[in-house]
Amino acid sequence: MRICRALLKYGYSNFSLAILEYCKIGDIFEREEYYFKLLKPEYNICKEAGKPRNTSGLKVSNETRAKISAARLKNPQAICKRIQVTDLQTGISTVYNSINLAGKALNIPHTSILNNIKSKKQKPYKKIYVFKLL
Repeated sequence: MRICRALLKYGYSNFSLAILEYCKIGDIFEREEYYFKLLKPEYNICKEAGKPRNTSGLKVSNETRAKISAARLKNPQAICKRIQVTDLQTGISTVYNSINLAGKALNIPHTSILNNIKSKKQKPYKKIYVFKLL
């Protein structure tokens, strides 16, 4: 999001994307580290070559995990949204206990199903599936 805000604030013409160097696959981390030190990129997510960004803020305590589990056991319907999927090619409607399960069964990203449901047009997904929250 930081780079998106910068692009909007400063304009796309003030940014560029370029290949700095071609190298062998075995050398990529060494070369990336070299350019990190040389250029000190402001918008780079990672601070060290080959290491993911710091995700310590995403860790959840055991106490929080226990609370989430307890809430799911008390009211699983509050977390999962049941969904009916109608296949327009076969005319068969199937009910799934969650959008994630429907996505897995149909090999569709759950975010695509959510976006389709939220859209005002409610067009069939890929001209095949119609989704309906229950």
